[in-house]
Amino acid sequence: MKRTHKLAIAFVVLLIILIKFGLGGNQDHIESNQSLTEDKVQVTNQKRISPADKIDLHAYSEYTKESFPKLYEVVGDDGLKKLFQHDMESAYKVAERSDCDRVIYSAYSEKSNYPSKIISFVRCQNGNIFDVSNENVEKR
Repeated sequence: MKRTHKLAIAFVVLLIILIKFGLGGNQDHIESNQSLTEDKVQVTNQKRISPADKIDLHAYSEYTKESFPKLYEVVGDDGLKKLFQHDMESAYKVAERSDCDRVIYSAYSEKSNYPSKIISFVRCQNGNIFDVSNENVEKR
């Protein structure tokens, strides 16, 4: 028998062995690895959602003297800026929580006692509402 025929027969035998024992036996392992990889991608995608991505672009409105004249009388220009900043920080704190799917509104709460205690209320799309005062976040 010629050398090329022997090599061809050896190749075919090797291919049959690989198919029967190597590749066929690993099919379940390959499918299992695919499933694990898909699960890792889902978990990774969930981790990539930052709190800022969970806040609606229109979740808060800027306070102005014209739109909030009574509040302006109490807090002044600097106070309106502090309240707006507090609303934004409060929305971010609530967006970090797992029990808030998406922040849709954050605003000054009348429970506040400016300047000693600023409270913002934050509403989530799933209906949860939170009162945020400094580091304290309370679910209503």
